[in-house]
Amino acid sequence: MNYYDDRKLERAVTPFIVSSIEAQIALGCRRDRVIVLGRGQNAKFLMRLNDQHRWFGAVQALDHPRFIMQYRRKKLDAYIASYAGVLSSGV
Repeated sequence: MNYYDDRKLERAVTPFIVSSIEAQIALGCRRDRVIVLGRGQNAKFLMRLNDQHRWFGAVQALDHPRFIMQYRRKKLDAYIASYAGVLSSGV
């Protein structure tokens, strides 16, 4: 079960997610953008949190690796190239 599949669970874990992100930011990470694994509900949730807390300049979502391996394995090389492009841009 994903945290965003159940509103009660989502509300329960949101304070932990917020404090975890803030703890990671305190370590000195870049804040111009964040890369999120999962384009659907996970990305929407984290974009909402980012809108509220203004942690990052941009939220960029990539397809989740499990999704790729389970449903798009034939296009794996294209996904690898896409990941490499995103990870190397802005460095």
